[in-house]
Amino acid sequence: MMLNTIKVWSEKLALWLVSLLTILASIILMVLMLTVFVDVFGRYVFNLPIKGSNELISLLLAGMVFLSIPVITYRFEHIKVALLDDYLPDWFKTFMVFVSYFIMSYGLWSISGKIFIWAKRFATRNQITTFLELPMTWFAYLALVSCYLTILLLVLRVLHNKKETQKKAVL
Repeated sequence: MMLNTIKVWSEKLALWLVSLLTILASIILMVLMLTVFVDVFGRYVFNLPIKGSNELISLLLAGMVFLSIPVITYRFEHIKVALLDDYLPDWFKTFMVFVSYFIMSYGLWSISGKIFIWAKRFATRNQITTFLELPMTWFAYLALVSCYLTILLLVLRVLHNKKETQKKAVL
């Protein structure tokens, strides 16, 4: 009974996190599109581009990517190459999914260690972006939290025992 309650609450937590990250990434995407539109329109119609727009667009794009990584991972919407799937037994495919989860988790854990070192360095040196003078620490911590959330959602996915759906490519 207790294990079932934990499973239900962990599923609710995972869905809440995925929904929140999807909404935040969507908001950033809208701001990104609006920034690009206003910058291009201002540049070609009024000869007055937004100052620092290239830097802002780069930072928004990085934020959108880092907020999307946990969502894509939880929904298992990665690019998959299924050359041998028709010839392999189901137990082996399930085993390979768990192996890929382990490899992804280990890789993200290693990357997050490096990002943490960079974030500490940015914080101690008060490093800022070139034109807009935004603190670089915020973006490093966003990447760090994104890696940790991705690992958490991978673990929750294993606990929920989600079955992978293989979608056939339509050419």
